[in-house]
Amino acid sequence: MFQDNPYALAAVIASLIAFALTGVSIGRRNSSGAKSLTAMMFAVGFWAAMYALEMAVSDPQAQVFWSKMQYFGITTVPVFWIIFALRFNNPSTKLTIPQVIVLFLLPLLTITLVWTNEAHRLIWPSTVQVLVGNALITDYSHGSMFWVHSGYSYVLLLAGTIALVRRAIAEKSLYRNQIALVVIGALIMWIVNLGYLLGLSPFPALDVTPFAFIISGFIFIFAFTRYNMLAIVSLDPGLILDGLTDGIMVLDPDHNVLFFNPSFRFITGISDLAIGRKVFDVLPTWLTINPQFLEINAGKREMTARPEKATTELFEIQIVPLLDEREQLKGRILALRDVSGRQGSDLPMRTDGFGVLMMAMDSKTGAIMDANSSLMAYSGLRLDQLVGKTPLQVGLWSIPERVQFLNAYNKEGGRLAGHPMSVSTRFGDQQPCTVYASKMQIGRNEAIIWAAMLGEKEETPAV
Repeated sequence: MFQDNPYALAAVIASLIAFALTGVSIGRRNSSGAKSLTAMMFAVGFWAAMYALEMAVSDPQAQVFWSKMQYFGITTVPVFWIIFALRFNNPSTKLTIPQVIVLFLLPLLTITLVWTNEAHRLIWPSTVQVLVGNALITDYSHGSMFWVHSGYSYVLLLAGTIALVRRAIAEKSLYRNQIALVVIGALIMWIVNLGYLLGLSPFPALDVTPFAFIISGFIFIFAFTRYNMLAIVSLDPGLILDGLTDGIMVLDPDHNVLFFNPSFRFITGISDLAIGRKVFDVLPTWLTINPQFLEINAGKREMTARPEKATTELFEIQIVPLLDEREQLKGRILALRDVSGRQGSDLPMRTDGFGVLMMAMDSKTGAIMDANSSLMAYSGLRLDQLVGKTPLQVGLWSIPERVQFLNAYNKEGGRLAGHPMSVSTRFGDQQPCTVYASKMQIGRNEAIIWAAMLGEKEETPAV
């Protein structure tokens, strides 16, 4: 038997918002944390939809049935939240299947107890219908296992929130605002839920959590659409790219700006307001790029450009795709390199003149996968002589330096910045340098991106 209940309509609106956000996150399914966020949004939508059905019927047994259905969403939302937060905080984080199973053990137990509650009363010791306005609503008392699950949910909520806050503190100003919006949206929903559990709600029998999601949902939509929230690739650029003199910009698959380093800012004059916008809308006029130039899913493309007022400066522009382990496009890197001094050079790849050595190494074997021209010039070896061999085999590192680097790299969890080291020249001399290293997915392989700034590097020419 259906009843005229305005709370049912509000729950339907909350459900529609959640499912709309599910669609937004599905569109970003290759981004870090997008899959778990999609699952969380769907679980919230399911929760709100079942709550709408509970509010729409007047029969007490039917209300209890739809309340039980809600627990497929209620119990899984906190788990998907912590998985999303961990993945978003650190894109290289990948939970194992046993770890995911452990996270879902208590939710699965809770669902089982909900559907068998009449036999033990551990979730709801008693239920009674009350009149709220003109609508009949079932009021539930809460048993011991209900509180166990509630405590578990709030521990996951707190852990995920802390992870996102840590990411916000470490991020650039505009990304900090994006993450802060998500945290605020989540806190609104869960503070309202906590008020219901503690009996602080003005409607004690009414769980207004799904209604709070209407407010949270609009905050999420603003963060996801205005700031392109989910357009984050599995790359940790800050550790490496901030220290390099090449201009580096990272784009998502739709050409939105995700990141750029200080050198790119210095060369082009763009500001943090460029983040989240189309690259074509933020670059200076002398760096106008044809959209077709960016449409590359493999290999790389190059072109050159000269600043409008420059007489000698000439920049090489490279676009390189970023692929995940399934070789699906996750974004692109746009690189600017000053090639003004490359006159008569026969270096095989690219040169920068800033004393920055770069190479990508297979994280399992240590074999070199790629190297820049500075490293080739420094070592006196061609790319084909470097690829497939380790830095130790080509004489770039000594055994003590290799051990020291790997110990420091592993100790810092695969993220290294400002590490002092020495590399060998083609003549066997030791040259001090400062090393930056981080993980990156290249095709199906996980690579270590290694960048060394030589101690006696040349000054960057003014642009």
